[in-house]
Amino acid sequence: MDRKNLVIALPDGRHMGGKTFTLFERAGLYVPEYSPDSTSRRYSSELVLPSGYVCDVVIDQHRDSLFSLAHKRSDVVIAGSDVAMEFEIALRRGIFKEIGWNKPDFESAHINSKHLGYFGTKFGFLGRKDSPYEALEELVANEDEAEIYSEFPNIVLAFLLQMKEYTKKHGHTEPFVITSSSRSGNNPNVKIFHSYGKTEAKLLYYGVNHNRLILELVETGETARQNELKTLKDFGEPIFTKVYSRKNIPESMQAARNEVVGLLEK
Repeated sequence: MDRKNLVIALPDGRHMGGKTFTLFERAGLYVPEYSPDSTSRRYSSELVLPSGYVCDVVIDQHRDSLFSLAHKRSDVVIAGSDVAMEFEIALRRGIFKEIGWNKPDFESAHINSKHLGYFGTKFGFLGRKDSPYEALEELVANEDEAEIYSEFPNIVLAFLLQMKEYTKKHGHTEPFVITSSSRSGNNPNVKIFHSYGKTEAKLLYYGVNHNRLILELVETGETARQNELKTLKDFGEPIFTKVYSRKNIPESMQAARNEVVGLLEK
């Protein structure tokens, strides 16, 4: 379907949506129907730029907005670098190969900075506070089996495969990655389960062994402390809100994209 206007996907919800709304407000950009306090169920709107250019806006889960870039249904999205990393690893693993997605078809749209700030959290592997292990490397080296729950199963997989402790214990095998509808991998002794939220709760059930852990975003550590969990390993660059653009965006839309990004970066 041909379209003329730049399409921007904005994240919904009080968490990402609220922070993005603040960024837009600071930049002097107003999108009708877009507010963390809105009760509207209308998910389309428009953004009129200072230049007079009119952008089409879709309000969506920021995890799903990256799919719209891959489909070339949107041109610019605002999303956390955590979900972008998860999506990129999934693409490189060939998960979407059968539908023609072989590599990331999106890139940073930033002009003068690398991100828009927030969140500034990091990834952390967490275990129960009463676990005898103080480090992820120690757990992997000593446990024959492991269960890991995370909203980022592909990031967990990529991290384990580069660990020398994992290779020494399990050779060049690939852990099971288990979602509600699929299973991949060839090492049933290490299972990575896709968590759909409240990931910390997976460590709170009665009888949970010390070989069960989670990968979660860690900011202040307060949630971990309230649930008597401890960090076994944190890693990676801080997580930030970023603007992503599909590659090879039409020339007619490039000026509008750059205008939006330039205003947000101020």
